[in-house]
Amino acid sequence: MYMKGNLIMNIISCFKIFADYEMLANEEWKIDNNKLLETQYLRNRYSLYDEIALELSVRAGADKVTGLTIKKEDLSFNTQNLYSVGISEVVEIYSKEDAGVAIVRYIKELNTNNYCLVMGAQSSDSYGGRVPFEVAQMLEISSVADVHKFSIEENIITATIINEKYEKIVKLPAPCVLVVGNVPKTYLKVPTLKDKLNAKNKQTTKIYDDNVTMATDNMIEITYITQMRNNDLIEIDELRDICFS
Repeated sequence: MYMKGNLIMNIISCFKIFADYEMLANEEWKIDNNKLLETQYLRNRYSLYDEIALELSVRAGADKVTGLTIKKEDLSFNTQNLYSVGISEVVEIYSKEDAGVAIVRYIKELNTNNYCLVMGAQSSDSYGGRVPFEVAQMLEISSVADVHKFSIEENIITATIINEKYEKIVKLPAPCVLVVGNVPKTYLKVPTLKDKLNAKNKQTTKIYDDNVTMATDNMIEITYITQMRNNDLIEIDELRDICFS
């Protein structure tokens, strides 16, 4: 573990809670009048990639590991259990905003650069894995994908990147965003009875919209940049003149 003066290195591991659709029988896949599936009777669970991110965060050996989730409603799921597997603090933010915007608001309120954001590759519904990179862009910090494990020494994060093309080790200064995908045989550990007893009195921090304020009034805008080469269009007649002149 590393502590620089009075500054604590904080790993902030983001996770999402959603209904376990695998519990739905084929005949139950019917939408209601609001074009939504009936999910209130389903068990809630962690997103798979986010669960992997939580476990890797605990293994990294930081001074503090924060589990952060964004909720639009109060789901029946006990996030307090995360304390028994090694998470230092669990934070639930109730926000109607997009997950990425709510995360950025929370990070800016911390008013520190001594952190590392760890996020699952599939971070939110309908985003197609864009949330981690949007968060990095809004915070103007570096990001890296396909992280299979990482460690922290001083304020440097050493991450192992593995994909179908290569395997390599990269070093990034804090703050940064690590994007975790499918890491085989990696799940949250099963807590012992002692772990559960030690965590039973710890409380989840709940933050609501009106309690989260931006640390700055500057507006951050994300724009799409087309990937095209610079070129000059030459008309046929002009080309003929060039060739035969």
